[in-house]
Amino acid sequence: MRSQVILLALFVLCCGSPAQNTSMTEDTGIFYSEKLIQINSDVAIKFIVKEVYAPEFQKDPVGFSKLNFNIKAYIKSLKEIEYHGYKVNFKSNNGYLLEEYDSNGNLLYNFRQFKNKSLPYAVQQEVSENFKNWRILNKEYIASGQQDRIDEEVYNIKINNGKESKMLRIIPDKDSPQAIVKN
Repeated sequence: MRSQVILLALFVLCCGSPAQNTSMTEDTGIFYSEKLIQINSDVAIKFIVKEVYAPEFQKDPVGFSKLNFNIKAYIKSLKEIEYHGYKVNFKSNNGYLLEEYDSNGNLLYNFRQFKNKSLPYAVQQEVSENFKNWRILNKEYIASGQQDRIDEEVYNIKINNGKESKMLRIIPDKDSPQAIVKN
């Protein structure tokens, strides 16, 4: 009898308990991973990215959302409720990603905004060459595009040389390693 109880307990532990919510399939009804905390909303689907995963999220927000959220499983979980589209918002302490999907779960548009994101080499070089003896105080990155592309991006950078401060607006040139500076 004791061995049967032990075997039953092992069976329940191995087979009966769910794994971490990293398996996002339409069959299980799990549509987001343990890296996210869902916040209920009537208008949009909102997630808070756990801080330990914030650097991963900031590096590639759309890739992070694809790995950690299954829009098709979410749509299926709604059963008979049909919407024309879905807005999904991922937020961390350093920024956010907003995605818009059609009624079938196809990504239509993405918008992201992050503060203190690492600057690409060309942008760093542009600032250091044009503003010697200035230091960077704040950085803001804004980008948007259709589907999972980045069609437009800009870096807003606040610099200071001790007594004077300036705001720079840098738009990276996709066709050239050089950045374009606009004040």
